[in-house]
Amino acid sequence: MVAVLFMLCQPYFAVSQTETVPKPVVFYSGGDIETFLQSKVTYPKTARKSDISGDVIFSFKIGISGKSHHLRVASSPSPVLTEAALDALTSITQSWKGEEKRDTAQEYLHIFRFRILQEVETTDYSQRCAKQIGRQKWEKALKFNDLALAANQYDAAIWNQRAQILGALKTDGAEKAKDRAINFGRQVVSNIQISAKENTSAKSSGAQTPIEF
Repeated sequence: MVAVLFMLCQPYFAVSQTETVPKPVVFYSGGDIETFLQSKVTYPKTARKSDISGDVIFSFKIGISGKSHHLRVASSPSPVLTEAALDALTSITQSWKGEEKRDTAQEYLHIFRFRILQEVETTDYSQRCAKQIGRQKWEKALKFNDLALAANQYDAAIWNQRAQILGALKTDGAEKAKDRAINFGRQVVSNIQISAKENTSAKSSGAQTPIEF
């Protein structure tokens, strides 16, 4: 099981096996924020050459006016990747809308997953997991869920799948998986992957820094 780097403190709400994972009720007035950021960020050449990868996570708050503030780096494996992600974030000019913007203490997250892969096209393990859940093949579903979390541990839907699987198997961890599904669902406003093809001549890679809140 993939170790989660941080656990965001939120009240517990039960998520049933068929219930939709909660999403942040704030949205970017300029359109789909993930599509926007994806178009603005590129994998730095120096990072590709040095085989540096990992997750860059920014936290921020939203004021009553809808403008974001208190943007900070929560975790990053490399200043080079941080700069690439920050360049994309500084291009955000529109405000945020939604009821929760009035909660000025609420922190939201932007997540940039920089990956160096043998093939840029990756397998959708979450989709494969869903097929096994539909067939009630719980052990197979769990294996695909492990792979899905290894690729993206910040996706609320993947944690919701895990809660369903562990509940069906009657094993420990279902309640914690529900909590994580809710927490990520409420706070992650963008979660994108930036991929580059593997550089076979590279010899080193960046280490992921744990997040502490």
